[in-house]
Amino acid sequence: GVVHNCSGKTTDEFCDASCGAGYAGESAEYVCNTSGLFVATSRSIACRRFVDACDNISIDSAGIGSAAYTHNCTGAVNTSECVAACAGGYEPSADAQWRYTCDSGNLVNLS
Repeated sequence: GVVHNCSGKTTDEFCDASCGAGYAGESAEYVCNTSGLFVATSRSIACRRFVDACDNISIDSAGIGSAAYTHNCTGAVNTSECVAACAGGYEPSADAQWRYTCDSGNLVNLS
């Protein structure tokens, strides 16, 4: 998750590190010490991966947002799986339940 411009730096040269695509966090400055190691000048970089949760819009887009379905997809986070089925009083047209995964904020049918 970290990108930097530290390659090729020598003793007492500075470089910057930042969070790459799909990650968030503040950039940090490093200096190459006499041992050839990079040391943060103030704080070390800490990147965290974006978590794209699936919300009611993605549930409606998947077609399981009506009262005809029960599911555990509300609040599903990126890469997690959930299951939907027909609610009581409704008959399935084919499979009795459907598996989904949350992929960057969108529910994808795995069934």
